[in-house]
Amino acid sequence: RNKMAKLTDIFRSNVNALMKKFENPSYLVDLKLDDAKEEIKKVQQELGNIKAEEMAVQRKVDSIKEQMAEYENLAQMAVEKGNDEDALKFIRKKNEFLQELENAEKLYETSKKNSKAIENIYNQLEEKIKSMASDASVIKSQMSIAKAQEKINDITSMAKNSNSVISEFDNLKNEAQKRLDAANAIANLDKGEDEIEELKDKYENKNTQRDMEELEQLKAKLGK
Repeated sequence: RNKMAKLTDIFRSNVNALMKKFENPSYLVDLKLDDAKEEIKKVQQELGNIKAEEMAVQRKVDSIKEQMAEYENLAQMAVEKGNDEDALKFIRKKNEFLQELENAEKLYETSKKNSKAIENIYNQLEEKIKSMASDASVIKSQMSIAKAQEKINDITSMAKNSNSVISEFDNLKNEAQKRLDAANAIANLDKGEDEIEELKDKYENKNTQRDMEELEQLKAKLGK
């Protein structure tokens, strides 16, 4: 059971690593370049096969022509010796190769045409791969710059969000200060009213004492 779990973890790790590679633009650039190189290898191999076939057919044509030239030379020698019958036999033998030569030459032209077409494809692919290899560094550089800019954009966005939070915090701070100021103002107002009441009581009490003294003086005057 533990072994199976370990294998599962390894598999997940490998999958995650592969996914990270596919998320890496540089890896994708190299991957595409490698794919193109594999394709040109196949074309190169096919070109080699066709070239070999072309050379084989060429040798076949040359061999037929050599045999025909040999019989023609024998016919000429027979004529020079006055042996027309033998010369005719050599001519007939030479002409037996005419159809074979025609077929071989047609096959050679076809092979040569195919070889030229594949060679053109190969040359085009080779130039394209050279261009891709040259552009790969540019693409990687652009990807790196883009990635860096994306990070800056993310940080800028985070900063904007932070500014919004800070602004909201400052608003709360200002609101708290306003409420505190208002509460202090009310408290000071109440305190002021209490002081007035104390002063009022003070003076009212003083007047009452004076009235009592005046009453006593009046009673003493009247003998009461």
